[in-house]
Amino acid sequence: MKSIWMKIIVFLFFSLTLSGCWQAREAEIMDYVSAVGIDYKDGQFEVYTQMLSFTVLSKQEGGGSRQGTVPISIAKGTGKTVNNAINNLYSGAPKQIFWGHTTAMILSEGVMKEGLKEMIDLLNRHQQIRYSIWVYGTDQTISDLFFITPTFEQSPLYSILHNPIEPYVQRAYIKPIKLHELIAQLDEPGMIGVVPYLNAYNKEWLENEKAKETLFIDGVYAVNRDKLFGKLLNKDLSGLPWMGRKSFTSSQLQVYEGENPAANVSIKHVKYNIKPIIQGDDVKFNVDIVLKGEVSSLLKHLSLKKLQTLAEERVEKQVFATYHSGIDMDVDIYQLMHTMYKKDPKLFHQLVSEDKLTLNSDSLQSVDVSVDITFSGKYKYFEEQP
Repeated sequence: MKSIWMKIIVFLFFSLTLSGCWQAREAEIMDYVSAVGIDYKDGQFEVYTQMLSFTVLSKQEGGGSRQGTVPISIAKGTGKTVNNAINNLYSGAPKQIFWGHTTAMILSEGVMKEGLKEMIDLLNRHQQIRYSIWVYGTDQTISDLFFITPTFEQSPLYSILHNPIEPYVQRAYIKPIKLHELIAQLDEPGMIGVVPYLNAYNKEWLENEKAKETLFIDGVYAVNRDKLFGKLLNKDLSGLPWMGRKSFTSSQLQVYEGENPAANVSIKHVKYNIKPIIQGDDVKFNVDIVLKGEVSSLLKHLSLKKLQTLAEERVEKQVFATYHSGIDMDVDIYQLMHTMYKKDPKLFHQLVSEDKLTLNSDSLQSVDVSVDITFSGKYKYFEEQP
């Protein structure tokens, strides 16, 4: 009998010491931010939040019936600082706002021109927003972008805003960037921040015989903590895929003979090396690029050797063209200065302090390209002509 009472006492003692989930909250009594946007105009910061119904999302992703699109709510707060704008947003919130599920952030041109110091400081201190969120820049109305949904009434979480990796794997052009990567770029000597430019159009897709507005990456913004250098569109960035992407993705290289398209090559592997050449106060750069790919279409009768030569010439031309597009707005799009810093940090800081370290149109001295075409599809290459 005594042992039974002892067991009861021990059970009650440990039951009372269990912490439990005293601060647990039901999902229905909170609003969950999926994306945040920050704008600056007329001396005021504007903070936008995209909030989704996780109840509807859980039914869709759990195999429940799909009844229309997922509801999207947009909240807006304004203030002299970003923190004031967020507090203003809270004042009109019917429920507690939770930021822990935020996966994307959009910065307007206005806020990038104003400088990113305050925004980054706030995000560094905010406990709920993670460093793994995707970052974009835009000149569009942020709330309009938040309302654009994927095709087939899918969840907004499957849009390029929240999930940019899948489109990038299929067509590697502008590499998506996460918040921690952007902060690293802004803090590293000799680097600039490269933020994808998020745009919208309604000319390519139809849904139920009506134009369907979609999101897409239309270029990049070049920024540092203090200012916005400018925007480079996709047409100015043809050399970027060969100077900064991972090899698991795929990029299409259109090869020309003269003014006419000759072939399309799907590039599967990219390797590049930037070599700073330091001569006193003068710094030049040589670049070696090695590409491997396969023919996706052959429009002209070309030998393998001729095709590889034309592909190498095309890549070299694109790399130089993109470099000069950046130099025109004082942007080091290939982060050449950072490679110089890594080679000789002491000299780098000395030249920066003396204001002697600048890039010009001749700083990129040479681009040596090697293209290895490993597979030609079902057809063989045409033999070399004698």
